[in-house]
Amino acid sequence: MKFLFPLILLFAAAVFAETVTVEVNGYGERENVLVPFSFEWRESFFENSPSEYNHNLARCGAVFSALAYTSRTDSSDDTLIEAYRRLGFSRENVETFYELDYSDDVFGNDQSAFSIAVKKMRDGNDLIFLVIRGTPDGASEWLSNLNVDDTYKKGGEYHEGFLKAVVQLEIAFGDFVSRRKINLKNARMFITGHSRGAAVANLFSGMLADHESIDTRNVRTYTFASPNVTTRDDADSEKYNFIWNIINGEDIVPVVPPNERKWLFTKFGQRRVLVNSWNCDSRKYFEDNFIPRMNAYYARLLGRDYSPFNSGSFIGHEVAEALAWMNKSPKKFYKGFFPLRNKLGKVIENSFPSESGKKKNSSGGFQRIFESFKKNADTRTKVLIDRSLNAFLDMHVMQAYLSWIFALNENEAFASKESSIVVLKGNFNGAVVDQSGEVFVQITAGVLSLKETKQPLVSWQIPLGNFGPIALGFPSDKNYSLLIYKDSIIPTPIRITTERYASDGTFLGTISRKVAGAHSGIVYSFATGESVLRQENGSEADFEKLKKRDAKIAIKDGHLKNTDVAHTNFELHFDTDGFMEFGVTSGLQKIYAAMLFGIDMGDAKNTQMFSMGVGTQHAFCGPVMLNAEGFLKFVHYRYENDKDAWRFTLVPAMRFLLSVKPAKRFQFFTGVEFSAYINKMNGDIFENGYRSGGLSPIHFSNSFELYPSIQFGLKL
Repeated sequence: MKFLFPLILLFAAAVFAETVTVEVNGYGERENVLVPFSFEWRESFFENSPSEYNHNLARCGAVFSALAYTSRTDSSDDTLIEAYRRLGFSRENVETFYELDYSDDVFGNDQSAFSIAVKKMRDGNDLIFLVIRGTPDGASEWLSNLNVDDTYKKGGEYHEGFLKAVVQLEIAFGDFVSRRKINLKNARMFITGHSRGAAVANLFSGMLADHESIDTRNVRTYTFASPNVTTRDDADSEKYNFIWNIINGEDIVPVVPPNERKWLFTKFGQRRVLVNSWNCDSRKYFEDNFIPRMNAYYARLLGRDYSPFNSGSFIGHEVAEALAWMNKSPKKFYKGFFPLRNKLGKVIENSFPSESGKKKNSSGGFQRIFESFKKNADTRTKVLIDRSLNAFLDMHVMQAYLSWIFALNENEAFASKESSIVVLKGNFNGAVVDQSGEVFVQITAGVLSLKETKQPLVSWQIPLGNFGPIALGFPSDKNYSLLIYKDSIIPTPIRITTERYASDGTFLGTISRKVAGAHSGIVYSFATGESVLRQENGSEADFEKLKKRDAKIAIKDGHLKNTDVAHTNFELHFDTDGFMEFGVTSGLQKIYAAMLFGIDMGDAKNTQMFSMGVGTQHAFCGPVMLNAEGFLKFVHYRYENDKDAWRFTLVPAMRFLLSVKPAKRFQFFTGVEFSAYINKMNGDIFENGYRSGGLSPIHFSNSFELYPSIQFGLKL
């Protein structure tokens, strides 16, 4: 008898459970291919706690969110209507709101298409489905996505474009419930959507909980790739736990508007992050097992394989950080030095030149923008552009989310491993090496070499150059060493900050900060990757100072020594004695030749110089270089008491320069030059007023003095 009750429950579950197969539009080799997706469907799903994730409900939401893009509700064989029918919703109980008029005086572009359906469950209560479409192939709703706060332009509690769409949805939903006399007290609700549709679903669900118009214990919300919708700091409260936000960690859309600097946008409810090569237990297993299973669906939907970035949440975070850096607050987004709102709006309008203000219901808005780039770029760099644009498309499209959700079971589909980003500021040579000594990242004089960065590491530097901070992204499955070196005379300060990020790109805190004083003969080796994620936030940086033999090995393994290649620079400078000189320096950094031609700016016909010399340059500190040079100057001048008498003489000189080198070749410099007065060799020219600046000579004897002058110039 003790086994009887479980058997009865098992039998009941079998009776009331069914496998539903729904067909989704694909775009493979043949147009309008219908790809079948099967999932388990039970009304008892709505009896469990909504704060418990249900993979079958996620699969159901993924199917309907995908069908929302391709629905043509005026068609007799509409796939969305057919999907409703297979779940037991009769055609007369399904209402669609797809005919949007973007010239509407109240809502304008801030609208979303959606469908509402209702049916009676076996227990007599109503089940309501609400499926919200994402951004279609038209400018209007894309412009609404940019509407963070177009009305007040200072940032509010909610994203204005999404909020207005929610208001419109609430009106239609209230009318639907009223006309059909639905008892919301006991009704069950299922809400879903992708991208913009996910944002509207997320915000609408959050407001259901706030307004208490329905018992949210009866509501299940599953969103896919939802952008951030609110600045409220209670968005992760338990009362919103019925909202499940499924996110691809490589997707940029879920991290905008940013949660950086004075941008504090987030979303309501819980998050689940799809597995990727950074957050899984085994990168090899992900590539050999998960990707082929995912492609079994994806290739049928899009006619090609999935193209991942293989960079975890790094790209999304860096894009959000860059947006927040350019416009540090929502107010600056509209009225800053470089306000992005209008500029991005023009990009959208140019991408859809004929659609603004018109009715448009077709699908693939995200795809439309990237395909327009792809069409123009493929002829130039086919492989790279095609791969990159596919990855940008694949990170976000609903077909990718749909394929992942169906390809993997619940215990496989999601991962929560953290990752780390190391931010470096300073002028230095650096490298990231693994335990075998393989180099994954190369930095020279503070400039990141993007083409030499190897996966699974990723890197970013904006602006590119000595003054742009470098961000290095590390997955959590392996340890690496970050080597830092500067062949400078005095220590060069280099700031190293290690930050912790959740698998969806949420900032979790700063693990450590360190300012290293790198200089000649010492290499700093910082632990990065898996080991740092075991440290507590705010802990001391884990590093070693390598000296002597260990430093030489690290310099060799990390290619940290500057390669002294031949170079030629044009030079122009002015000095305090009124001379202008220009010419070239050519050779290696350690030793080079210089040829300069100079004139007296007060009277170019009075004195001309031709100088030949040699010099050497060494790093002094950071981008500041120290030059020491020796010259022999051939001076052609007219004698003061006889303007028709020209004379030649030789003037030995030495100069020392401090130059700032913000780029590979470009340098600003200032320095001091010492011209040697030798009585029997060139006394006449000094007595004739040569080097007549205000600086007093350094006296050694009656026959030998040094005349200093200050120089300011540049080298190109």
